[in-house]
Amino acid sequence: MKLDLQKLESATLDYLEQWRGYDERFNDYISDPTKPLNIRIKVLLQCLNYYSVSRNVQPKLTELMNYDFEGCGTAYNPEKHKQMLLVLDDFEVGSCWVDNVTRLEKEFHERLDNRVRLLSLSSKVLWQKIAGNSLVFDNDARRALKTPQDDIASFFDAWESVFTSNFDCISKIVGATLRKPEAPILYFSIEQYECEWFYRRVLDIYLVKLGRSLKK
Repeated sequence: MKLDLQKLESATLDYLEQWRGYDERFNDYISDPTKPLNIRIKVLLQCLNYYSVSRNVQPKLTELMNYDFEGCGTAYNPEKHKQMLLVLDDFEVGSCWVDNVTRLEKEFHERLDNRVRLLSLSSKVLWQKIAGNSLVFDNDARRALKTPQDDIASFFDAWESVFTSNFDCISKIVGATLRKPEAPILYFSIEQYECEWFYRRVLDIYLVKLGRSLKK
């Protein structure tokens, strides 16, 4: 896949804003079990809402039901998010991303007795736990890569192929974009973002936007 340089530049600025406004805080609290649990629960809910996956958490168990007795909404029962954090804190991350996401989804299902698949949600909260050492499985990105639905192994192979073949291009565009006047250079050190974890998230944003455009 050949990347559009202008869209890649736009994805760089978009993710910089997303990191500073959302992911930096999500990662800080979700990944750190020493922080106050009540705050971590609120941050996890904010993360699920931001990534539009909170509706997928629909436990059948009475003690874990939402207070409003709906599949999603604003009146969430914090107990189910507490259970998710406990699973995430104890989760042992291996070297295989596909295996990690599959195992984490299974553990969420067992703890929450969930009715729907949680592949995307699992990948997104796993990223917050280990940040740059993981991928985000997003259906829009999957559409851009033209891989089968829920086939995370095919998604991983296709994603890594695009990233590897375009690494030099991505790193060059990211570096140049971060040095443009419109980038908020007063609020960060450029070198902090000239690294692989940031390049990967830029590609995530690029693929998500591309996938959304294909739905129109």
